[in-house]
Amino acid sequence: MKYCGHCGSELLDEAVVCPKCGCWTNDNPATTVTQKLKTNVCALIGFILSLVSLVIFVNFFGMASIAGLVCSIVGLKEVKSIKGQRGKEFAITGIVIGACTSLFGFFYWMTLIP
Repeated sequence: MKYCGHCGSELLDEAVVCPKCGCWTNDNPATTVTQKLKTNVCALIGFILSLVSLVIFVNFFGMASIAGLVCSIVGLKEVKSIKGQRGKEFAITGIVIGACTSLFGFFYWMTLIP
């Protein structure tokens, strides 16, 4: 005999649903609990700042793109070192956008200097 994981009542070995409470038995694959992964905040902020720097390019000497680049790099390191976090795609995209807008901003500001 097996027991219900929810209410503790006895179950038949072939039971899929508990007759007392209606919950699935532990043998059912639908009852496996999936862990919700947290998105790394630093990677997400870096991605957003990089997008902002792409949309509003001329921004205080490219500070948004540099801040996005730094946050994305830190976020990528955190995602790789801490298990159970996602955001690697945000971080990599933020790094690429941040680096491109930083370089473009550097050359843009250099052309303005007489």
